[in-house]
Amino acid sequence: MMLLVWLFEDKRATVVCMCMWLALVVGGCYTLGVGDNKFLQFGPTESTVVMGFRVDTWSRWTVVSVFCFVNTCMNEFIGNSLNPWIVNTVQDAKAPEIPYNKLTCIIIVQLYGVYCHIMSLVGLSLLFSQIDLLFVRMAAEAVVGSFALTRFLAHKTVVAEGYASVPQGHSARAAGTDAGEKL
Repeated sequence: MMLLVWLFEDKRATVVCMCMWLALVVGGCYTLGVGDNKFLQFGPTESTVVMGFRVDTWSRWTVVSVFCFVNTCMNEFIGNSLNPWIVNTVQDAKAPEIPYNKLTCIIIVQLYGVYCHIMSLVGLSLLFSQIDLLFVRMAAEAVVGSFALTRFLAHKTVVAEGYASVPQGHSARAAGTDAGEKL
């Protein structure tokens, strides 16, 4: 039980556990012969189809890959911008003030919902077409995600020794810990 608590509380250990599980799943899939699947090919093939569009030449594959990269960048940027705002400003009862009038907030949230539904359809089509587009998406997410995470962490202070003794979700500063290190 203590091991589970440690794995749950220490996010570094959680990530190590996550990576080990991912390696086991990927290794298991290859052991079962998934590596022979046409889905795992790279570049243009006769079997690669995105939303009914055959990707069988390098020019088509390049267009689809560039679209996939830009589309993923847009989705990540928009999601990293709007998701925290919706959760922390619009939906959080502890945040009584909003930056726009209520109708504007409703319109932003509803349009974001419509956008997410449409983009999930496009994203699934890209993901299920061929594995190389997954790598294109991961590269785009790394680029935009790094920008967003840098913004989110810009004003954070590292308080490792005080953080471990404070219940999850609470501030070490609020618990009386003064030690801190700027990133």
